[in-house]
Amino acid sequence: MANMGAQVATQVDGTKLDDLSAWGKAWKISFEPTRFQALNIDHHRPRRQLPAISFDGAPVVEEAELKLLGVQFDTQLSFYQHLRSEAVRARQRLHFLNRAAPILDVRGRERVYKGLVRPVMDYCPLVWMGAATTTLRQLDSVQLRALKIISRGSWLPSLALRHAVAAHKYLYKLQCLPTSSPLRAMIPAVAPELQGHPRTNQQSRICHELQFAMPRNRHSRSSAQRSFPSAIVEDWNRLPPELITAPLTLHRLQQFKEGVHKYLQSADWHWASTHL
Repeated sequence: MANMGAQVATQVDGTKLDDLSAWGKAWKISFEPTRFQALNIDHHRPRRQLPAISFDGAPVVEEAELKLLGVQFDTQLSFYQHLRSEAVRARQRLHFLNRAAPILDVRGRERVYKGLVRPVMDYCPLVWMGAATTTLRQLDSVQLRALKIISRGSWLPSLALRHAVAAHKYLYKLQCLPTSSPLRAMIPAVAPELQGHPRTNQQSRICHELQFAMPRNRHSRSSAQRSFPSAIVEDWNRLPPELITAPLTLHRLQQFKEGVHKYLQSADWHWASTHL
């Protein structure tokens, strides 16, 4: 419940907290007011101050960082501290691979890396994939070290490529699966000049070209250009026609994922971090 309170508090709207309190009382749910936290996300210099926020008479403390569902958010949404922590965790697991390497062949070392180390760096990439290049490279350095342990000259897809494929897959699922209203609101709009275009096999790709409104604020725009869904929409519209068929269906999802991975890899695609 503390996380729920934190999410509401960041809206800086006392009525939202009053509504939450009233909802809890109506359904006989008790909250712990002292565990509520606030996070002021603001790119302005100097940062604007939050007004005093309270919940059930207890002040909501403003924090410099806030952890929600395993992801650490900061006031600039830089995700530097989160990715630094994840890189540390991944390096700790990499020690196990290093110790086990002498008794494993190349394939075994690769399996240990994929099963034990890489999942740490694959958690929630759609949230933080818009981080700065230098921030993302904290994870890249872990994979670079792992490649040296597995075998010099070995190759694995870059983390950036894996995360881009995951984002394309998620965007595909958003469009072909029945989703709740909050999730459906994330789907970028079809380009205006393409709306109502007949969905024939020859025109299947053009029927799915999307657009995304960029923020006007310079700092927000810079992050959005690298984040989901903005950057993925740009890549989505470049995909070969045979990958985006109309209508989008779930049984084609795996085929779409494999096709996107192959295309981005062959197109010498680059994201915010470097290929390894």
